Amino acid sequence: MKTLGKYEDLIKFIQNIKPGLIVVSEFTLNALKKRNSYTRKLMKDLKSMGYDVEYGYLSPNDKKTRKIVKKTKQFSLKIRYMLIKLLHENKEIDPLAIGDTIDNIVLQEFMKDFGHLVK
Repeated sequence: MKTLGKYEDLIKFIQNIKPGLIVVSEFTLNALKKRNSYTRKLMKDLKSMGYDVEYGYLSPNDKKTRKIVKKTKQFSLKIRYMLIKLLHENKEIDPLAIGDTIDNIVLQEFMKDFGHLVK
C-alpha cells in the first residue's frame, strides 16, 4: 500500500502550497464511511481549509473495485507491450498515422477486456 507519508506532513504541505484543486482517488468506500479513518479525517480537514469536496462515482463494493483496478492496470501493461511490439516490428509506420493505429489497437483490446461492461 502506498501512502503520502505522515498525515500531519501532508496537511502542512497542503496548507503551505495552497493548491487550487486537489484530486484524490482510489479511496475505499469503507475508508470513507469508517469514523476514525484517515481518509474521512482528510475529507473533513480539506473542508475546514475551505475546499469543496465532491465525490464522483463511488463503487458500492470495495472488493469488486479492487479487481477492476487490477484488471485496468493489467490492461494498461498489455497495451504498452502491444505498442512497443508494434513499433519494434513495423519500423516503416508513418508517424502521422501512428495515432490512428494506436487508437484502433486500444479500442479493440478495450472491447475484448471490458466490452461486457459497455451497455
